[in-house]
Amino acid sequence: AGKRLHAHATHGAHAAEANRRGWVAPEMHSADDRSGSPLVFEGLWPYWMDARDPGTVLNSFDMDGLVLLTGPNMAGKSSLMRGITVAALLANAGLYAPAVGGEVPRFDAFFLRTASFDVPAEGKSAFAMEMDDVRVMTSECSPRSLIMLDEIGRGTSSKEGSALGTALLEWLDAQGMPAVFATHLHEIEDH
Repeated sequence: AGKRLHAHATHGAHAAEANRRGWVAPEMHSADDRSGSPLVFEGLWPYWMDARDPGTVLNSFDMDGLVLLTGPNMAGKSSLMRGITVAALLANAGLYAPAVGGEVPRFDAFFLRTASFDVPAEGKSAFAMEMDDVRVMTSECSPRSLIMLDEIGRGTSSKEGSALGTALLEWLDAQGMPAVFATHLHEIEDH
């Protein structure tokens, strides 16, 4: 009974803080829904920001399938991807999310791949770490997983990074996975 009381108190604290911050409970698609319903958010903002702050940008989108997100460095691609992932994860956990509204499918896994660094203790370069993460994604995710890939190919040349990115985009599309693939390597658009 003690664990139940603790969980109830934790959920109550989340609801109170979400209410204070203006978060909502997105509508969840039925667990039986196999139609690949889109992920929709209206007025989504990064969870670490206050929506009332004049510097906070609200984003609305309807994501159905694969999205290629391009733009220059420092344009907010990574922040948007983290915000989408967190909001979808919170909704799937039955919690409130930082948005004005939303409709969220039930995902079986969440995969967010962002910046990589060398790990000398393991003898791995940033590129090796990145490829290991891609291996995990391609072997463990399904068409019911939410995939976020940020700047894949950063650990190699732009030519090889673009080729790798293009191959991953083609694979994601063939699998029918809901994914956002962010890049500033505009060479990908040429493939």
